[in-house]
Formats: sequence, C-alpha cells, structure tokens
Amino acid sequence: MTTLENLYYSSIAPHEYEVVRGSEYDITAKPVIRHKQELSATLTDQQNVILQKIKDNTQRL
Repeated sequence: MTTLENLYYSSIAPHEYEVVRGSEYDITAKPVIRHKQELSATLTDQQNVILQKIKDNTQRL
C-alpha cells in the first residue's frame, strides 16, 4: 500500500509522532498542556464534556 493509501485508510496519522524531549515542539507544547489541565480543573462536569468534544473534534481535523 502506498503512503497516500495509508493516509486515506487511516493506517497512519500524521499528527501522531514521537516528540523529542527538549525539542522546540516539546518546549512549546508543555505550557499548552498545563493550561488545558488548569482550565479543566475549574470547569463543571458539563463544561468538561464540551471541552473533551472540542479536543476530539480538533484531533479529527
């Protein structure tokens, strides 16, 4: 199967890759993850459900 076919059939996902510790991506992602966790801790259960839906939809993009 070609790379294009693998992408089409979701055998591979370009957003899933190994993050190297200390890389620019790692350094940038850490505060984003921390802020999401801090926000989630302040939300009601219903608001957390909505936030999770947003995360799921973003991942599907």
